[in-house]
Amino acid sequence: MEMPKVFNRLWMAHFCGWMGLMSLIIYYTEYFGEVIYNGDPMAEKGTIERTNYEEGLRMGSLGLFLQNTVGIVTAFFADDIILKLGKRNSFVMATVSNFTCKMLY
Repeated sequence: MEMPKVFNRLWMAHFCGWMGLMSLIIYYTEYFGEVIYNGDPMAEKGTIERTNYEEGLRMGSLGLFLQNTVGIVTAFFADDIILKLGKRNSFVMATVSNFTCKMLY
């Protein structure tokens, strides 16, 4: 079975987008632990630096969980949102709300 060329390009764009996103997500919790919470993964257990690092990992994981939960819930309403707002406005709203939530978190 052969796919049209446009689907091959779409698949490649989708693949590259997910690879970029996954490479970012791999270091997301690490970033929270080290930079946001000023923790040290190499510190001795029980020290404040190690505790800060572990708390940052937990908060980073919570952030990823909430992001995925919101994505799953809004996926059920995506068709209705697009019908009411249009494709462009839906995209702009999603981008702005995603940015705003990340800045507040």
